[in-house]
Amino acid sequence: MVGEEQVYNNSKRGVGNGIDSASSLTTAQMKQQSSFSGWDFTNTWGFKPDVNNGYPVLRAFHDFSAPAPEPTPAPTPAPGTPGLDSASSWARADLTTAIAKGFVPADLQNSYTDTITRAEFCRLAVKWLEYKTGKTINALLIESGLERRQDAFSDTSDPDILAAYALGIISGATAPTTTAPGVFNPNGGFDREMAATLIRNVCRVAGMNVGNVIDQGYTDIGAASSWAVDGINFVRANGIMGSTNPSPLTFSPKTAYTREQSIITFSNIQ
Repeated sequence: MVGEEQVYNNSKRGVGNGIDSASSLTTAQMKQQSSFSGWDFTNTWGFKPDVNNGYPVLRAFHDFSAPAPEPTPAPTPAPGTPGLDSASSWARADLTTAIAKGFVPADLQNSYTDTITRAEFCRLAVKWLEYKTGKTINALLIESGLERRQDAFSDTSDPDILAAYALGIISGATAPTTTAPGVFNPNGGFDREMAATLIRNVCRVAGMNVGNVIDQGYTDIGAASSWAVDGINFVRANGIMGSTNPSPLTFSPKTAYTREQSIITFSNIQ
């Protein structure tokens, strides 16, 4: 140990035992690098708390390579922060605006390019009505003298769907009769003509004037269902839904409608 101060643990040997050239250290001091004057702790010696009871050890006989760093955990999104990675690039700014309004259910803030289901669109309609009017859907039903018909559909008892049916927003895939429930098909897909029709109905419930619809000149309006024509013209006349092609002007009534398109459509209503 040339150039290194010699030390011994005075708790293990009697003090004044004739080792005059060595420094007397306590057990605690023996485990501190500062106690070892002149010792090379860069190349020769080192401390490993789980080896040699915490006393210095020779590096040549132990692994002193730095442990791999712990992976940095992914940041946790703040509550209510939309994850827009699944949205189309053109839709992200408008989605951010819509979500900030507070009417978009949290569980619809994902899979934005998926076709929206009939049940999901009804939920958006109900939440948008609550946002627009500042009233709960139950309050709107009471004001209108309406109530949910629990036996309206054989395949769903969802309260938002039943509220939308009571308010005349939807009628179902097969409408109920006085003697038999209808079929709603809550998980069924949704298309552009359905969206236009339901948007017009929602606007009516919100107190907007939805009459006097003017033909918008769509070249493919003949491909739309007869019950959808007024809704298609209404949403374009009011800047709520646009065309799929400006020339020739087309609406594509049977084309599937996505979550992101539906959310932005509701946000477009003034």
